[in-house]
Amino acid sequence: MSREALGGPPVYMRTWIDMNGNLCSRPCAWKKTAMFVILVMIVLVGSFSIITTLVMLVMEKTTDIAILSVHGRHSRSIRRIFMLQGTITGWWHGPGPMHWGWTVALTLEKYQFIKIPGTSIPWTTCPCA
Repeated sequence: MSREALGGPPVYMRTWIDMNGNLCSRPCAWKKTAMFVILVMIVLVGSFSIITTLVMLVMEKTTDIAILSVHGRHSRSIRRIFMLQGTITGWWHGPGPMHWGWTVALTLEKYQFIKIPGTSIPWTTCPCA
């Protein structure tokens, strides 16, 4: 029985979607923006970590650089050593993990060995692509 049938004032119900319609009207836009900001921050933190690692490497190796200079190494060959170290570190933290991520995603898409139990969702395997 409703309140009107009992003689009381009418009851008006509002859902969360009615009260916050501006958030639900364009869910993809703000979700994409939020994900972009989060990913940019992750990449910035990672790049600062790589830069800090390389700077600390040079600061710790100043005596080794001096010894190499005294033994007759040219500054160009010493610079080449540190450029190689930076290239290896950059590859290890950049395209290397990206390659492994793509490999895992394509493997999951091809073989679909992760099964999802239940009937509340429309798919039975893990969607990757």
